[in-house]
Amino acid sequence: MKKIKLLALLILSVFTFASCSTTTEKDVEVQIDEDQTENQKVQDDDSKDDEKNTTIEVGKDEQTGEEYLSIQEVLDIYEHEFPNTKIKKISFDEDDSIWRYKIEGFSDTEEYEIKIDANNGEILKKEKENESENKVAIEDQQIQNIQFLVDKAIEEAGDGYFLDEWEVEEDDGIIELEITVDNEQGDDIDYVYNLETKELIEKD
Repeated sequence: MKKIKLLALLILSVFTFASCSTTTEKDVEVQIDEDQTENQKVQDDDSKDDEKNTTIEVGKDEQTGEEYLSIQEVLDIYEHEFPNTKIKKISFDEDDSIWRYKIEGFSDTEEYEIKIDANNGEILKKEKENESENKVAIEDQQIQNIQFLVDKAIEEAGDGYFLDEWEVEEDDGIIELEITVDNEQGDDIDYVYNLETKELIEKD
């Protein structure tokens, strides 16, 4: 009788151990699945953040670290407001503590002007007027050289210098980019480039 009881207890212990082992394995598998799901979710979120970052293209103030809309972004705003027109002048400067882009354009019969907040793209001013004077248009390829030459001027000026303003317009048949850089002591340097050839015309 004792042997029967012992055998029954042994069998019961085996089943209990097997049941616990199965439960533990299932718990481990569930935990692993949850961890993998969470890791995949984090990776997906990181990928989305990377995608967002790569779609944003802005200029940056090396002195303050403040970021601005890129030249292409403000040109898109201009072209949305005044489609099928040409550009004759572009500038970037500070006015009343607001960094802004100013773009002037033209068509066969009218002239256009728009001022855009460089931080948020807000249109500060927009106007057009009748005009038939002959003008020279700034080409897309020339516009693409602006940022390169601005960066070059700041680098050449040396440590402590930062961008004050730049302006692009035609002078005697040449599209020129004039860049002014300053430092904290109030010293400024002006660079004038041929925007098409990227040649330095004048440094003052």
